[in-house]
Amino acid sequence: MEAKDAIRKRKCVKKYLNKPVSTKLLFDILDCSRWAQTALGAQSWEFVIIKDPKNKNLLASAAEQEWIASAPALVVVCSNLERIEFTLKREPTEFSIMEISAAVQNMQIASRSLGLGTCAAFLFDRQMVAKIIKTPKKVMPLSIVALGYPKEFPENERAPLSEFLHEEEFGRAPEEEVPKKYNKKWQRNALIHILS
Repeated sequence: MEAKDAIRKRKCVKKYLNKPVSTKLLFDILDCSRWAQTALGAQSWEFVIIKDPKNKNLLASAAEQEWIASAPALVVVCSNLERIEFTLKREPTEFSIMEISAAVQNMQIASRSLGLGTCAAFLFDRQMVAKIIKTPKKVMPLSIVALGYPKEFPENERAPLSEFLHEEEFGRAPEEEVPKKYNKKWQRNALIHILS
């Protein structure tokens, strides 16, 4: 599968087949993660693979999302704040978020290209997760990524590209018209209409 196809076909999968994901396959996926953009080579990511049902249940509780425990494998992606501080000599928060987000995106695209589904959770009790996986003080959990063979890849859509494009300044449409293939009609979620 080409990279652009894996990107477009990546969906949040929350229902998995009862089929294990091999450690060898996880290594291949996580190798792709470590090639994400990094701030001055800090490479602050740390990957904790979770397969034990007890630990998966604990992580699902920490995220208050039961479906997480149903995934054959979880990867808790952490930021090594000490590594960022040492490399950049500055406060690590912004850089840790940038690096971990890029690594998680690589993980999801690599997984999709290999026929696996993923869903990344970013909202959870970080202290509880840190305790479950026994991280050192300067290692902060930022994402729990569920991986597995999906029961199905759910369908979803994106707004037309032209809704997001500006040229030279905000609000100015590009001079060149956006091709129709990037501007398919779609139905926006009703909740988004209320919020906007």
